[in-house]
Amino acid sequence: ATALRFPRSNLNPNPNPRPSLKPDPHAINPKQALAPLLLSLTLAHPLAATPAYAAAATPPPIEDDAGEAKAIRVAQDLYATKSWADLRGQAERLVEFDPENPQPLRLLGEARLALGDFAAASDDLSASAKRFRAVGDKIPAAESEGLAFLAALGDGATPKAAAAKLDGFSRNAKGIATNNPADLPLLQDLARREAE
Repeated sequence: ATALRFPRSNLNPNPNPRPSLKPDPHAINPKQALAPLLLSLTLAHPLAATPAYAAAATPPPIEDDAGEAKAIRVAQDLYATKSWADLRGQAERLVEFDPENPQPLRLLGEARLALGDFAAASDDLSASAKRFRAVGDKIPAAESEGLAFLAALGDGATPKAAAAKLDGFSRNAKGIATNNPADLPLLQDLARREAE
């Protein structure tokens, strides 16, 4: 009997033990397989939440100063992530709890400014600036006045009304003072720059 002999190269087409860097065209890539599903999920209409889920997702009411401080931290996190619609809702809750606190008013104004509600943003930011000045925080008051000026421009204010907002900003920006210890490094930096 004669044995068939094959060349060694035909028995092992890939003598290199390392795997090939070329993708196998017949292999299923999980990302490619899931892409149509993920696309359909993002384009699908959102399902209505069940009442129990909606109640669980509703934030608890603000009842005391500790709850207000926690809600302000949540609002600041929403501001950092630029979740403007959620920030507006959170800030409205805070303003409803304490209408004299200028910080939630400013957050509400900034959320409305980002969402394009310029008239309401201008009102909120102007009220925030007045309240910040009343407690002696001129830095946030100046920032609120500047944002109110931008909101007035977005609202299509007359040049006279916009100039009045800009004058308010200029008055606040000239006499910077604060009672917030966190702003002291900023004040020192401003004083150093002015001295140079």
